[in-house]
Amino acid sequence: MGTANVIIFQKGHDIAVESDTALDVAHLVPLEDEVKEPLLVREMSSYKTNLEYKYRVLPMHYFSVKDALAKEKITVKFRDENKLSFRTKLKVTPRDYQAQAHKMWVGNDMRGVVVLPTGTGKTIQALIAIDYLCENTLVVVPTIDLIKQWKMSVVENLGVREDDIGVFGGGEHEIKAITIITYASAQKYISALAVRFDLVIFDEVHHLPSEVYRTIAMGLIARHRLGLSATPERADELHLDLDDLIGPVVFRKEHEDVSSYIANFKLEKISVKLSDEEKERYDENMKIFRNFLISRRIRFTGPRSYSRIVMMSGRSKAAYDALIAHNEARKIALNADAKIKVVLELLEKHRKDKVIIFSEYISIVEIISKKYLIALITSKTGRKERETILSHFRDGTYTKIASGKVLDEGIDVADASVGIIISGTGSKREYIQRLGRILRPKKDTAVLYELVSEKTLETKAASRRKLKRKGEDK
Repeated sequence: MGTANVIIFQKGHDIAVESDTALDVAHLVPLEDEVKEPLLVREMSSYKTNLEYKYRVLPMHYFSVKDALAKEKITVKFRDENKLSFRTKLKVTPRDYQAQAHKMWVGNDMRGVVVLPTGTGKTIQALIAIDYLCENTLVVVPTIDLIKQWKMSVVENLGVREDDIGVFGGGEHEIKAITIITYASAQKYISALAVRFDLVIFDEVHHLPSEVYRTIAMGLIARHRLGLSATPERADELHLDLDDLIGPVVFRKEHEDVSSYIANFKLEKISVKLSDEEKERYDENMKIFRNFLISRRIRFTGPRSYSRIVMMSGRSKAAYDALIAHNEARKIALNADAKIKVVLELLEKHRKDKVIIFSEYISIVEIISKKYLIALITSKTGRKERETILSHFRDGTYTKIASGKVLDEGIDVADASVGIIISGTGSKREYIQRLGRILRPKKDTAVLYELVSEKTLETKAASRRKLKRKGEDK
């Protein structure tokens, strides 16, 4: 390639590259070429120089381009390394599997996904990486509640001052050496974040490959990337794109692999029957749905078939009516009256234990909350009230919580020992997240009850999400 004068600078969402010599480097897109990537703009004005050859590159590929130019003896100065201006000190001793996971991640050029069960220290896994690299770090989390938890963990376990931690989300907009941000805010303000960090950590990384949030990974130059999740796989298979966005799965452990670090647990399915009136309504709605499938010769095999019918519903009243009927049948099965009675029996049985009740639908947990005077957390619960309830649950003032889906992911709900799933989807991720709420280390055996309406579509959903455990009773 020979000697070349090359200048690199940030231009909006992109990294702009100018040269007086044509560059043949992977990921460089000539300015005049058709733009297919969502972040690359079609036109760039106000360039810094009059150099003849102009290119664009997604920020995620910046270091690949820089390294390729370096091999050709072309040195470019775009930015200095973003090293922390202070020293961290890890105050916890990594568990053996955490040390092994870190080693595998480092061996893959400090890129990739670590898969660990909920409650086994994924946050500590990230702190090990921060302490090892000592680089400016962006931590991306799905909820505002998790921002607070991560900040507390960084302060307590890395010895970092609160003033050195930026919080971005929930009305706060601070970018500092270590910044914790929600996925939504990171996507919205990606240009402001693009070149500030050398390490990015994605908590609950299964959110990242979505069509909206993948632009976060694409819009950051960070060379080092770590994804964390108990269940990275997605029904739409977009998790396969994680290999390119942050790296492949470099380490994985299941519940039985880390059993010495979590509570012993058992899973118990309790079948309930629909009342005669519920069964009649259920059968009527399922008949409408099945008749539609027969009329269109659709073999219903799960989520993909359902998505196909959703697409059809925009132009077909029959498809729309079939979806309404299917949803009504599902609602009847998941909210069967018999489940309320079973919940009461389980609450009596576990009167002295900390119990979390989970439900797909808010309506049934609202009934249980009022009927049995149990603290309730749903999407309608205000932030302060939610924090107060969780605080009382941690200190033992409350021993029971009823919840919609808001406690499924990430939020620290302390040492519950009993979980009751009134209803849920067929998602294994949802099931594993709920199981993780009761697996914090404890002497007693934790138990997860699953209430399933007999001879309904809920039976199949429960089967799809069921965990396979060694030596488990069938």
